[in-house]
Amino acid sequence: MKWTIAITALAIGAAAIAAEPAGEAVDVRSNMVEGVNPAALAIWDVGNAAMDENGGLDPTQMDAAAWAKVAEGAQSLGTYAHRLAVAKVIRASGPDLVGGKVPEGVSSREQIQAMIDANPAGFRASAAAMEEQAKALAAAATKHDLKAAGELIGSFDQACQGCHQNYWYPKP
Repeated sequence: MKWTIAITALAIGAAAIAAEPAGEAVDVRSNMVEGVNPAALAIWDVGNAAMDENGGLDPTQMDAAAWAKVAEGAQSLGTYAHRLAVAKVIRASGPDLVGGKVPEGVSSREQIQAMIDANPAGFRASAAAMEEQAKALAAAATKHDLKAAGELIGSFDQACQGCHQNYWYPKP
Protein backbone atom coordinates (compact mmCIF):
# COMPACT_ATOMS: atom_id res chain seq x y z
CA MET A 1 0.00 0.00 0.00
CA LYS A 2 2.72 2.54 0.95
CA TRP A 3 4.66 1.76 -2.27
CA THR A 4 1.51 2.35 -4.30
CA ILE A 5 1.03 5.71 -2.59
CA ALA A 6 4.69 6.65 -3.10
CA ILE A 7 4.67 5.68 -6.78
CA THR A 8 1.36 7.48 -7.33
CA ALA A 9 2.72 10.63 -5.67
CA LEU A 10 5.86 10.43 -7.79
CA ALA A 11 3.82 10.00 -10.95
CA ILE A 12 1.69 13.03 -10.10
CA GLY A 13 4.81 15.10 -9.39
CA ALA A 14 6.49 13.96 -12.60
CA ALA A 15 3.35 14.77 -14.58
CA ALA A 16 3.27 18.25 -13.09
CA ILE A 17 6.92 18.82 -13.99
CA ALA A 18 6.41 17.44 -17.49
CA ALA A 19 3.41 19.75 -17.91
CA GLU A 20 5.63 22.82 -17.51
CA PRO A 21 5.92 24.79 -20.73
CA ALA A 22 8.42 23.21 -23.10
CA GLY A 23 11.34 25.34 -24.10
CA GLU A 24 11.94 27.26 -20.87
CA ALA A 25 15.49 28.03 -19.77
CA VAL A 26 17.08 25.19 -17.83
CA ASP A 27 20.13 25.49 -15.61
CA VAL A 28 22.18 22.36 -16.28
CA ARG A 29 23.93 22.27 -12.93
CA SER A 30 20.81 22.61 -10.80
CA ASN A 31 19.00 20.08 -13.03
CA MET A 32 21.86 17.64 -12.49
CA VAL A 33 22.28 18.27 -8.75
CA GLU A 34 18.54 18.26 -7.95
CA GLY A 35 17.40 15.52 -10.30
CA VAL A 36 19.74 13.57 -12.55
CA ASN A 37 22.43 12.77 -9.97
CA PRO A 38 20.12 11.64 -7.13
CA ALA A 39 18.06 9.52 -9.52
CA ALA A 40 21.11 7.90 -11.12
CA LEU A 41 22.69 7.25 -7.71
CA ALA A 42 19.50 5.62 -6.42
CA ILE A 43 19.39 3.38 -9.50
CA TRP A 44 23.08 2.47 -9.21
CA ASP A 45 22.68 1.85 -5.48
CA VAL A 46 20.16 -0.89 -6.18
CA GLY A 47 22.05 -2.21 -9.18
CA ASN A 48 25.36 -2.42 -7.34
CA ALA A 49 23.79 -4.11 -4.30
CA ALA A 50 21.93 -6.64 -6.45
CA MET A 51 24.65 -7.42 -8.99
CA ASP A 52 25.49 -11.08 -9.39
CA GLU A 53 28.87 -12.56 -10.39
CA ASN A 54 27.95 -12.33 -14.09
CA GLY A 55 27.12 -8.62 -13.97
CA GLY A 56 23.36 -9.16 -14.03
CA LEU A 57 20.77 -8.60 -11.34
CA ASP A 58 20.41 -11.29 -8.70
CA PRO A 59 16.70 -12.09 -8.37
CA THR A 60 17.10 -12.83 -4.67
CA GLN A 61 18.23 -9.21 -4.13
CA MET A 62 15.41 -7.62 -6.16
CA ASP A 63 12.49 -7.44 -3.75
CA ALA A 64 9.49 -5.11 -4.12
CA ALA A 65 11.35 -2.24 -2.43
CA ALA A 66 14.32 -2.56 -4.80
CA TRP A 67 12.06 -2.63 -7.87
CA ALA A 68 10.14 0.39 -6.57
CA LYS A 69 13.39 2.31 -5.97
CA VAL A 70 14.57 1.57 -9.52
CA ALA A 71 11.21 2.54 -11.01
CA GLU A 72 11.07 5.76 -8.97
CA GLY A 73 14.65 6.67 -9.86
CA ALA A 74 14.06 5.96 -13.55
CA GLN A 75 10.88 8.05 -13.62
CA SER A 76 12.67 10.96 -11.95
CA LEU A 77 15.68 10.61 -14.24
CA GLY A 78 13.38 10.66 -17.27
CA THR A 79 11.67 13.83 -16.04
CA TYR A 80 14.91 15.73 -15.53
CA ALA A 81 16.42 14.46 -18.79
CA HIS A 82 13.26 15.62 -20.57
CA ARG A 83 13.77 19.13 -19.19
CA LEU A 84 17.21 19.26 -20.78
CA ALA A 85 16.01 17.72 -24.05
CA VAL A 86 13.30 20.35 -24.64
CA ALA A 87 14.93 23.42 -23.10
CA LYS A 88 14.90 26.43 -25.38
CA VAL A 89 17.76 27.95 -23.41
CA ILE A 90 20.43 25.80 -21.75
CA ARG A 91 22.46 27.56 -19.05
CA ALA A 92 25.64 26.32 -17.47
CA SER A 93 26.19 27.58 -13.93
CA GLY A 94 28.74 25.19 -12.51
CA PRO A 95 31.06 23.76 -11.49
CA ASP A 96 31.44 24.63 -7.83
CA LEU A 97 34.69 26.43 -7.16
CA VAL A 98 37.16 24.92 -4.72
CA GLY A 99 39.25 27.53 -2.98
CA GLY A 100 38.08 30.07 -5.55
CA LYS A 101 39.28 27.92 -8.46
CA VAL A 102 37.72 25.50 -10.94
CA PRO A 103 38.64 21.94 -9.88
CA GLU A 104 41.34 20.27 -11.94
CA GLY A 105 39.96 18.20 -14.80
CA VAL A 106 36.70 20.14 -15.05
CA SER A 107 35.85 22.96 -17.44
CA SER A 108 34.84 26.40 -16.24
CA ARG A 109 31.24 27.58 -16.49
CA GLU A 110 32.18 29.66 -19.53
CA GLN A 111 33.86 26.68 -21.21
CA ILE A 112 30.88 24.43 -20.49
CA GLN A 113 28.51 27.03 -21.89
CA ALA A 114 30.68 27.41 -25.00
CA MET A 115 30.68 23.62 -25.55
CA ILE A 116 26.89 23.49 -25.19
CA ASP A 117 26.44 26.52 -27.45
CA ALA A 118 28.70 24.92 -30.08
CA ASN A 119 26.38 21.90 -30.31
CA PRO A 120 23.05 22.47 -28.53
CA ALA A 121 21.32 19.90 -30.74
CA GLY A 122 23.85 17.28 -29.65
CA PHE A 123 23.33 18.21 -26.00
CA ARG A 124 19.56 17.92 -26.38
CA ALA A 125 19.95 14.62 -28.24
CA SER A 126 22.06 13.22 -25.38
CA ALA A 127 19.38 14.29 -22.91
CA ALA A 128 16.61 12.79 -25.09
CA ALA A 129 18.53 9.50 -25.29
CA MET A 130 18.85 9.48 -21.50
CA GLU A 131 15.11 10.14 -21.20
CA GLU A 132 14.33 7.16 -23.46
CA GLN A 133 16.73 4.95 -21.53
CA ALA A 134 15.06 6.02 -18.27
CA LYS A 135 11.59 5.27 -19.68
CA ALA A 136 12.78 1.82 -20.75
CA LEU A 137 14.22 1.19 -17.29
CA ALA A 138 11.00 2.31 -15.58
CA ALA A 139 9.06 -0.12 -17.80
CA ALA A 140 11.52 -2.95 -17.07
CA ALA A 141 11.28 -2.27 -13.33
CA THR A 142 7.49 -2.26 -13.46
CA LYS A 143 7.59 -5.67 -15.19
CA HIS A 144 10.36 -6.93 -12.86
CA ASP A 145 12.39 -7.76 -15.98
CA LEU A 146 15.80 -8.70 -14.54
CA LYS A 147 17.61 -8.94 -17.86
CA ALA A 148 16.41 -5.63 -19.33
CA ALA A 149 16.74 -3.73 -16.05
CA GLY A 150 20.24 -5.08 -15.46
CA GLU A 151 21.41 -4.12 -18.94
CA LEU A 152 19.91 -0.63 -18.66
CA ILE A 153 21.36 0.00 -15.20
CA GLY A 154 24.74 -1.15 -16.48
CA SER A 155 24.63 1.17 -19.48
CA PHE A 156 23.72 4.41 -17.68
CA ASP A 157 27.33 5.13 -16.80
CA GLN A 158 28.25 5.13 -20.50
CA ALA A 159 25.48 7.61 -21.28
CA CYS A 160 26.58 9.89 -18.44
CA GLN A 161 30.26 9.71 -19.36
CA GLY A 162 29.55 10.34 -23.04
CA CYS A 163 27.76 13.58 -22.25
CA HIS A 164 30.40 14.62 -19.72
CA GLN A 165 33.14 13.99 -22.33
CA ASN A 166 31.42 16.34 -24.73
CA TYR A 167 30.21 19.06 -22.38
CA TRP A 168 31.99 18.93 -19.01
CA TYR A 169 35.63 17.92 -19.33
CA PRO A 170 38.17 20.35 -20.83
CA LYS A 171 39.16 19.82 -24.44
CA PRO A 172 42.90 19.34 -25.08
